[in-house]
Amino acid sequence: MNAPPISLAAFTHAERARFHAMTVAPAIAWPTVVLWVFVLATYFGTDILAVMGILPLWQGMLINSVAGYFAFSVVHDSLHRAISTHQRRNDFLGQTAALLGAPYVHLKLFRWAHISHHRYTNGSRDPDQMLHGAAWTLPFRWMAIDVLYLIYAIRHGDKVSRDYVVLSVWLAVVTALAFGVLTALGYGWYLVMLWFVPSRLIFMGLGFSFFWLPHVPHDTVQDDNFTRATTLRLGIAAASACTSTTRRSATRSTASRRARISRTCQTTGSARSAGRASRITSASCADPGPDPGFQAGSQPGALPGALNDSW
Repeated sequence: MNAPPISLAAFTHAERARFHAMTVAPAIAWPTVVLWVFVLATYFGTDILAVMGILPLWQGMLINSVAGYFAFSVVHDSLHRAISTHQRRNDFLGQTAALLGAPYVHLKLFRWAHISHHRYTNGSRDPDQMLHGAAWTLPFRWMAIDVLYLIYAIRHGDKVSRDYVVLSVWLAVVTALAFGVLTALGYGWYLVMLWFVPSRLIFMGLGFSFFWLPHVPHDTVQDDNFTRATTLRLGIAAASACTSTTRRSATRSTASRRARISRTCQTTGSARSAGRASRITSASCADPGPDPGFQAGSQPGALPGALNDSW
C-alpha cells in the first residue's frame, strides 16, 4: 500500500472544486446532527413514555428498534470522520449514537475494525467474514455483531486496537454496573424490552443491509478488484434488473473499462476522504482486463473504501 498518489492535474478547475466538496468533511454536517437529535430524542423519549406506562412496552420496543437502526447512519459517518473536521465533536456524536445499540463499545475500536473491513473487503482479514455463512445462521450471526467484532479484535488486534479494547472493557464494566443498579431498582424487564431486544433487532437489520448485502456474492477480494468487491444496489428493483445489467456490462469495450479504471485511479489516488489522505496500490489501479461479470447494480468507477486510515 505504498504507491504514490496519482496527480489530479487532468481535472478542470470546476472538477477539482466539485471533487473537493465531495471528499472533504464539513466543519459540521448539519443534516447528520439533525438526525442525531431526532433518533436520540425518539429513543429516550420512548423509554420515558414506556416507563411511565403511557406507551405499551411492545410499541416502545419497535420504536427503539427503528430509531436505533437509523442511529447507525450517524455512527457510520462518525467512523469515517465525515460529520465534522473537529475530531472530538465528530466522535462525541458517533459515540452517543452508538449508546443506543452498544453502550459498551468504544467508537475507536469500532472504527479500527470497520476500516479493516474496507481495507480487506471479502478477504481473510475482513471482520465481516464472520457475518457470512449458511443461510440459516445469518440472522444469528447478525444479531451477535458486537460479540463477533470483539472476537475479531482479540484475534487480529495490533498495538493500535489493544488500547481501544481496554477502553471498551471499561465501558462494559460501567454498563454492567448501570444495568445491575437499574435491575435492582425493578427496571430489569424495561431493559430487556426497551434495550436488549431492540439492540438485537437493530444488529440483525444492520447485518443484512449494511454488512452483508453490499458485498453479495462475496466472491471478490478488495485487493483483486475494488470495483467488484462492493455491489452498490439501488433497492429491490436492482435484483430484477440483474440479468439485463450484466449483459449490458458484458458488451462494454475493454477500452472504455480501462478508461474508467484510469479515471478512478486518478480520483482515488490523492483523495482526501473526510480530511485524511487515502492511498491506493498500483495493483488496485492495474488494468483488470475484460470483465464480463461486472456486478449488476455496481457503479462503474466507484471509489474503494477508506484505505490506510489514520487513527
